Amino acid sequence: MIARRHWIAFGGVALVIAMLAVRVVGAPAFTDAYYHFNAAVRLAQGDGLTDTYLWTYLGAPDRISSAGTFPSHLYWMPAASLIAGLSMGLLGAAGDHQVAQIPSVFMVAGMGLAGFWLGYRLGGSARTAWLAGSISLLNGFFVRYWGAIETFTPYAFFGSLALLCMGVGTARLRAD
Repeated sequence: MIARRHWIAFGGVALVIAMLAVRVVGAPAFTDAYYHFNAAVRLAQGDGLTDTYLWTYLGAPDRISSAGTFPSHLYWMPAASLIAGLSMGLLGAAGDHQVAQIPSVFMVAGMGLAGFWLGYRLGGSARTAWLAGSISLLNGFFVRYWGAIETFTPYAFFGSLALLCMGVGTARLRAD
């Protein structure tokens, strides 16, 4: 079993790297990120999953409501907005992009810890655990998107956990 000090040290390093990586994005930088962030702000303000503009005409209503709002997420899935909206709503900071990014920090660090665990499980040493965890955190192209209020980070985090669960399940089936 890998020593507890390695887990604690890597967890601390992962949190610091995650905070730095997420802070690369200071504000929504492209259309989809604006869409998810704006929907998260409306959710945090208590307006539900609604928009004040039509995102796509795929879900265009027959007529415009008197409130001037439309259902959101008829095209994109709402997970990114729900996660960011929950963070802003809980902390009472609707519209604060840095508060919306807090869950991303923990998801990126969690993804690194999943890589760390898998590295140890496959390699059997602290060295392979650190290497796999570091590669998970600093994986190249997508690092610049970890802080975007978008689907990159949630899918990477939940996807890594799903793959780990499938791997553990498969290993247990083989053992039986």
